[in-house]
Amino acid sequence: MPHRCKPQWEKPIPEQSVETVVIGGGQAGLATAFHLGGRGRDFIVVDANRDIGDSWRYRWDSLQLFTPAGFSHLPGLKFPAPRADRPTKDAMADRSRNCP
Repeated sequence: MPHRCKPQWEKPIPEQSVETVVIGGGQAGLATAFHLGGRGRDFIVVDANRDIGDSWRYRWDSLQLFTPAGFSHLPGLKFPAPRADRPTKDAMADRSRNCP
């Protein structure tokens, strides 16, 4: 089975059944995918954007999180910035691409 956090645009979607479809590859969708994978569930994530993290990247130019990096990470993927830093939208987009 392909790694579910790697874009599969080059390949046609196989005609197969999956147990769960996660709609949206943003912060919540990737967190949901992490927990489904940890439970051994068969799933796929679909998103309107081409690349993982684009839901962050295409927001307002000046977007910066109010919450510190220590509370803004994806499950299983700690943010590399100091805990008190507030990540920008681009930092969140870049980090999302490294989902487990």
